Amino acid sequence: MLCRSLQFKTQLPPSLDPMQFANRPNRSTDDAVTTTLHLALTHLDNKDSYVRMLFIDFSSAFNTIIPQ
Repeated sequence: MLCRSLQFKTQLPPSLDPMQFANRPNRSTDDAVTTTLHLALTHLDNKDSYVRMLFIDFSSAFNTIIPQ
C-alpha cells in the first residue's frame, strides 16, 4: 500500500494549486491550518471584515465501507 501511495505522489503535476496540501511531499495538515490561519488573520487586518471557517475531519469517513 505504501508503494502505491508513493507512486501516486510522484505522478502529481507540479502545476497543482499551491493551496493543495494532501498527497504532496513536505506538506501536512499543520501547514494547511497555519496557512489558513495566516490568510484569515491577514484579512481581518482590514476594517469591517470578518472570516468564517469550517473544518471537517474526513479521516474516518470511509471506515464503514465494506470492500466487497
